[in-house]
Amino acid sequence: MIGFVGLSHLGIVSSLVAASKGQNVIAFDTDGTLCRNLDNGKFPMVEPGLDELGSMCGSRIRFTDDPKMLSECSVIYLSLDVDTDENDRVDLAPLTELIDHIYCWISSSVDLVIMSQVPVGFTRRLATELNGRSPQNNLKIFYQVETLVIGDAIARARSPEMLILGQENAEEELPQLLSSYLKSFDCTLVTMGYESAELAKAAINSYLMSSVAMANTFAEVCEKVGADWSEITPALRLDKRIGQRAYIEAGLGLSGGHLERDLRTMLDIAEALGVHSNVIKSWDSSSKHRRGWVANIINSEFNPSDPCPMISIWGLAYKPDTDSTKNSVAIELINNLHENAISVYDPVARLNDDTREGVTQESSYLEACKSAGILVIASAWKEFKSVDLEEVKNLMAGRVIIDPLGVLDGRHCSAHGFNYYRLGRKPLVPNASDVRY
Repeated sequence: MIGFVGLSHLGIVSSLVAASKGQNVIAFDTDGTLCRNLDNGKFPMVEPGLDELGSMCGSRIRFTDDPKMLSECSVIYLSLDVDTDENDRVDLAPLTELIDHIYCWISSSVDLVIMSQVPVGFTRRLATELNGRSPQNNLKIFYQVETLVIGDAIARARSPEMLILGQENAEEELPQLLSSYLKSFDCTLVTMGYESAELAKAAINSYLMSSVAMANTFAEVCEKVGADWSEITPALRLDKRIGQRAYIEAGLGLSGGHLERDLRTMLDIAEALGVHSNVIKSWDSSSKHRRGWVANIINSEFNPSDPCPMISIWGLAYKPDTDSTKNSVAIELINNLHENAISVYDPVARLNDDTREGVTQESSYLEACKSAGILVIASAWKEFKSVDLEEVKNLMAGRVIIDPLGVLDGRHCSAHGFNYYRLGRKPLVPNASDVRY
């Protein structure tokens, strides 16, 4: 029996995947209402394929708020997502409280696997502390690097490229049930010491951040000189040293929560240890610079003496196929455009109740663009790709489309009379003397 403790996004997906692999699973959370909803197939987040995954599990998974049921488990995963504060620093208090809550109900010889996102040194400290509580304890503590990518979580959880496992002795043979479970994923298993495993996730994300920063810098150069970054990226992908899955699309800085969290972690480590960190700081600076791209166009490219146009925003989630708005470009834009009326649409994400006055959420993208002077496409939802541009044109009061990720075809937009802005290329403006909004 395998247990999962903490049913946030990570815990829900991980426990369902384990059950879909044929394991009997106890999925525990202190929130009884959440557990009952999960038992009834009601999920608190959006994730493609989640309903289908749940239906595959049958009776192999039990959701419960009764910690006594964890005593049946030989392996227990701590799978609570660790939140970050406004400075992207992790808050470990909920995780440590959860560990204390379940401690007296777990076997003294259980294999405890930390899957939550923790800083370097956490797992070793936890192992020392838990095994020091009783001389009879024989807990084996592991750290497994989570591979959660919101919007693609199920596919990656079921078929990871690799699994990274940290343990006190990297050469030691793994316990039978844990080893059997990890082998069921049919991928490379990389074992290492606690600290190496904890740092591996930050190292991977840091490498991705360097790619993001490079791509955004070259995209900005393209905007100035008349090159097109989308024409250059296929050449990079054909280079075996870079590859098909490289993070080289132009974007509005870093988004979501994981990259920012690991950026903050690496900066804190570098500062504490006296490590030279200018390259890490440059990623942060590059991200903040590019995140202001849309607002800079709105605030600088148009005549400030004219009345503030109404802004339509398509997409609130930080990326498609999720309802997560953590570090969302759309939310940041709403917060920065204090004087503009804003109308938004997203297929699943919703505005917070405390959103400022003057911001409304509509039930369709067409409703959201009525009377708008400027349309901003902030998330690349598939349904936006098939819009009728003539219908959009007739509904809008203006003729400006800001499409950072190139969801629409810029040439078609220009042909319909729109002034079109996309990251990594010069604006397409049919008549530079007639910018109407």
